[in-house]
Amino acid sequence: MGPEWRPTIEAEDFITRGAARLGVDIAELRSRRRAAELVRARELLMILGVERFGLKVKDLAKQMNKSPDGMTQTIARAARKRTEDEAFRRELNKLDRALAGATEGR
Repeated sequence: MGPEWRPTIEAEDFITRGAARLGVDIAELRSRRRAAELVRARELLMILGVERFGLKVKDLAKQMNKSPDGMTQTIARAARKRTEDEAFRRELNKLDRALAGATEGR
């Protein structure tokens, strides 16, 4: 389930749509706050954007006002959660389907 079947989307649009789907304010997502729901949203968006939509870490990090190094660590943490946490895996797949469907025909 890689990027080959997904429509093309720019990092800015991906983050905006993803934040909206997750019910997270984009300004909060870009903030320095580390509330659990923000950390989870960043993890979901980063791993989904890179692994399944083929976006670059540096482009996604820029859209979230974060460092690429920090977001690389976020992806590693998300990969562990995807393996160990069924709820995280379900949420990731649900977000994937929603964003892939929302960008079709673009």
